[in-house]
Order: sequence, then C-alpha cells, then structure tokens
Amino acid sequence: MSGGLPSLYAAWITELLAGCIPEEQAATCDACAMCGTGVGATVSFRPDLKCCTYTPELPNFIVGRILSDRHPSGSDGRGTILDRIRAGVCITPLGLGRPHALEQRYLDGSSEGYGRSPELRCPHYELATGRCGIWQNRNAVCATWFCKHSRGAVGLRFWETLRDLLRVVEKALAQWCVTEMALPTGQAGWGPWFGRENEFYIECARRMGEPTWPTVLARSGVDVRTHSDRVRHAFQELTVWALPPRLTQKPLTVIRSAGSGRLTVSTYSGLDPLSVPTDLFTALRHFDGRPTLDALETIRSVERLDLSTRLVRKLVDFELLESARDE
Repeated sequence: MSGGLPSLYAAWITELLAGCIPEEQAATCDACAMCGTGVGATVSFRPDLKCCTYTPELPNFIVGRILSDRHPSGSDGRGTILDRIRAGVCITPLGLGRPHALEQRYLDGSSEGYGRSPELRCPHYELATGRCGIWQNRNAVCATWFCKHSRGAVGLRFWETLRDLLRVVEKALAQWCVTEMALPTGQAGWGPWFGRENEFYIECARRMGEPTWPTVLARSGVDVRTHSDRVRHAFQELTVWALPPRLTQKPLTVIRSAGSGRLTVSTYSGLDPLSVPTDLFTALRHFDGRPTLDALETIRSVERLDLSTRLVRKLVDFELLESARDE
C-alpha cells in the first residue's frame, strides 16, 4: 500500500521506505468525516467544500502530466488547469503559483474559513461529484493532508514529514525541468515559449518521465537527502506499537460531556477529538511516571479496569499519555 499517494509519488516513496504506508481509515473524501455529527462535530466543514478550500501550487511537470492525460475522466481537471493558465496569475515556468491575495488570507488566519468559506474553494474541486479534478496528480500538500489520523499524532508527524520531503522534491524537480529547457535559473520570463505555456508544461512532463527514486535524488539537492532521512525515521515510528516503559498523563482539555458516561477530549489536533469513557479518563491519573506495567496493575486493582495494550497505545498516539521524561 502507498497510503493513497498519487502514482508518481507512490512509486518514489515505496522505493524510499521499502515498506507499505498504512492507509488512513478515518479520513475519507467521499464520506467526509468532518461533515458529520459525530465526535468531529466540534469543528465541521460544509458538505459542498469539505477540506477543499485551498488553492494548490503545482510544479511544472505535474501541470504537464495533467495536460497530457487524455483520459475522459480527467477532462474537467484539464479544463481547470487551462483556466488557471489563461488567467495568467502566478504562472511561471516553474509552475502554477497561488495568488497573493489567497496566500495572504492563509497567513492572516484562513483557518477561520477553512472548510466553510466558498471564497476559498479550490478551483479544481468538482461541485457535481464532490471530488478533486486532479486527484491522480495532486501536489504534496493535498496528497499528505488528513483531517484525522488512525494513529493520532504519530500519523500526523509522519505525513507532515513526508509533505516536507515532497515539497522539496517538487521545487527541485521543477527547477531541473527549467534548466533542461534551457531557461536561466529563476527565470520568470518564458523566452521562446511565450504564448506556448501549455506546450512548455507538457514538454516538462515528457522530459521528467517517471524517474526512479535514485534518479530523483540525482536530480535534486542535499536537502532532499536530509528530508528523506527524516521520513524514514517517522515511518519507523509509525510502524512501532510497543508501549513506552513509563508513562505520564498529559494536560487535557475536556470539550464537553458526551453523555452515557463519556467525555469528549481535545487531543493532538482540534479536528480529531476523542470520546473516552469517564472511568477511563479518571484512571489516567495512575500513569504518573511509574513503570507502565505497574500503572496497569494499579488500574486493574483500584479502578477495576483491565486496559489492553492496544488501548493504551492509542492513548499514547492521541497524546492523552506521553512517555515519562527522566528527572
């Protein structure tokens, strides 16, 4: 499994990790988890927007891949790409940028309208289907963003680290394409390609091809190798299920009583709160830095709760518990 990444990126990361990325089961696009009334209802998205309130920056070779794909299912996506090119806003040989006004809104706190403001709707979002028109060639940010993670903060750290790697790769390979096309480094003008921007992007995709990961490394700089090491480390953490030898309870915020003896607790992300039984929440006080096995035995005898290793691991992943620091 490749975690649902676009095919080009999936091939690279499979080579890099030599392992399968677990699918994020809780974050679903067709049945958006943020548009329901469950635990996540503390923050909700509009069903006609979902999380698609972000205009992606697309490197030149990805733009070319979209324009080169003649399959009928991609016609709407190609049309939105052509619309952006015709508009001529933030269009350079490096790819399609994000308009300054939108960038400023994100910097000024776009989270207030994220998932809720029609003005921020992605130009590639298909209202008729509720899907992404360029899904098979979406960029690093869109390919690695999830509202909820099966392993909580552990999953978030992995996907954020992978996002950072892919963004560096996108930038490096876009520059490689510009150099291959004999345009000066950092060139904002189009030279002989002026008025033939579509052809330029398609040629970038042709020259890029579908390189192996070693070829990507050869075309990129040292930053890609540094980020690659970080991704491997984060992936190792993602595939480890052992409990820390000592645990302590983290400071928690109770959002509300969920009824039926349950509480909704804020966790690693405001988009992914957790519903926990009240008696379990009370029992967390026994994780006070003593050996984890001792804490579990105390909970079993005092609170009359038998906590499974898998449950405790989830409490660690969602940051209700954390590894105890040495004095």
